[in-house]
Amino acid sequence: MMVASVQEDLGLFLAALDTYHGALCLGELESRYTASLWTRRRDRWRHPFRYPISMLWAIRRRRELIRLRYQYAKTLAYSERTVENLPLATDAVGERKVLRDQIKDRLIAAFVGRYWPLLSSFRDAADRAEAQRQVKEMLGTPATARVLLNLAALQEFHRLHEDALLAWLVPGTRSEVTRGALRFARDVWAPLRLARAVHDLAQDQLTVAGVEVGWFAEQRLVAMRNLRPWWPRRLYRRVETMVGSWPVQPVLLRDAVARAQRRHRLGPGRLGYLDYYQAATAYAYGLYGYLPVPPPSPEAEVAPIPPGDLGEDRRQHLLTEYAVIELQAALASAGSKVAGQVSLQATTQTGVASRLRSWIASSDPDFGRLRGSDEFRFLQLDLYQPMRSVLRRPENVTRIRIAAYVKKLLHDGAALLEQNWHQRCEPPWPGDVHDLIKWLDVDDRTWRLLARMAEDRAWYWLHRAEFCRLVTEAVELVYVADLRFPPPVPVFDELVIEKPDGLESLSRRDESVEARVDELTRHVDEVVQQVGRVTAKLSAATAEFGLATLRRVDAEGDRPGVEHLRAVCSRRAAHWQRVVDILSDDRLRVEFVDPVNIQLEP
Repeated sequence: MMVASVQEDLGLFLAALDTYHGALCLGELESRYTASLWTRRRDRWRHPFRYPISMLWAIRRRRELIRLRYQYAKTLAYSERTVENLPLATDAVGERKVLRDQIKDRLIAAFVGRYWPLLSSFRDAADRAEAQRQVKEMLGTPATARVLLNLAALQEFHRLHEDALLAWLVPGTRSEVTRGALRFARDVWAPLRLARAVHDLAQDQLTVAGVEVGWFAEQRLVAMRNLRPWWPRRLYRRVETMVGSWPVQPVLLRDAVARAQRRHRLGPGRLGYLDYYQAATAYAYGLYGYLPVPPPSPEAEVAPIPPGDLGEDRRQHLLTEYAVIELQAALASAGSKVAGQVSLQATTQTGVASRLRSWIASSDPDFGRLRGSDEFRFLQLDLYQPMRSVLRRPENVTRIRIAAYVKKLLHDGAALLEQNWHQRCEPPWPGDVHDLIKWLDVDDRTWRLLARMAEDRAWYWLHRAEFCRLVTEAVELVYVADLRFPPPVPVFDELVIEKPDGLESLSRRDESVEARVDELTRHVDEVVQQVGRVTAKLSAATAEFGLATLRRVDAEGDRPGVEHLRAVCSRRAAHWQRVVDILSDDRLRVEFVDPVNIQLEP
């Protein structure tokens, strides 16, 4: 689960889903989990002890099973992030493409065997084979894959809410994943995401035909009809109403939130910070139904036609107001003196409130549309109190964060290697020709790795990890620690983005921020590719002072002079300085705050 959470923070959403799925299958037959997922209520009444005893035994063996299943179901529900890599992604090349294809094939095979009942009416034996074929076909298109994954997440939350009651009988299994949180995810959060996925699918299909979307409102619930045998009738109708109400009405959503959290019974004073936070995510996600209308899929040949009432400012304003009020309550409930810091720096996050603030501001995809609003901007000024102005945020901050991380990682690594070669040039000479051969061997491997990284714009995490390992192998650990290499992945607040005039005016819309972020991301990709081209030229230029020449000289028994060896080191230092110069522009950089300089709340 920790590895998968890091993968999500790095933007590796498909790999995170594969990691959660792999952890779910550890020590347990996949067929047994699938059978428990699709157990009917009449089967449980017929065998009242079989299922509870097996589930209690599974929770006792793996006390984090409830939390693991919760994280897995949430990752399924974040389908708009996963489908970017699942069916039709074309940006990966080289080793990253091979790995992505392997993960994709493995997940598709697992989902075909697990979620085929979503498309089956169980009329005859041949229905199963047809349903499996349809599942595989749906996973081949982004719009249909989103619907299928959200249906699967809805069923996972439904079964998990029932199983969480058994976890109370096993000591040591209590966590933040309470039955209240699961009830909210089942009744409000997951149906909202399914409603948007179904609506976007209908919009894409009808846009291709040049037809407006409105008439599809009565037909959109077809996607849920196969869930009817597995759900209680009253609960199914409640979720069906939520799925059929996209774009969601603010009053309807408020009533659904109150019913799921039972505020009318317990009152707001009995709610915790996670309850307020979940309500804020639902209101913020509802904004996706109002502005702007999502773009069509690549198959659509004409622009989508927005329904007439989607631009109503009053509904948008109500959803934004509800979300901001719930966020204020969540942060106030989670506040503590340890967490009450001025800054949101990732290196100094201590306490629940600070981590929650950073997640809301930079990571949670549910707040994508809310981050671009003036209300969220003023909320940051009111609650975070940073020492610099709060900028408008793009809807998706993951890609710009990873781009800044790639640039800083390569810059700091190249600076360490350049400094290290300069130190080897200084008298007294620290080694002989054999030491220089070993140094050049590590350096040449680093050059070849940079060339491979440039082909894929350094987006493959394994290449970045190998670059860190080679740098720490070449440089003494004292110098690596002084420069804090490798750097952490920055949050959005730590990015220093040079902006054109007028970008931060309150009258400007967030499209300018989105365009600027896309421009800077492309800029980093171009810089990395430029480093790859320079790497090829410098490798050819060092042939006469290269590793093969020194090995031949050493085999012939010659001993080159100290000045010659120093010249080799000086040449290598100059080459790494060239790389540092390429990566030293100020268009996108990261400024971390020293933990010693963080001002805590008095």
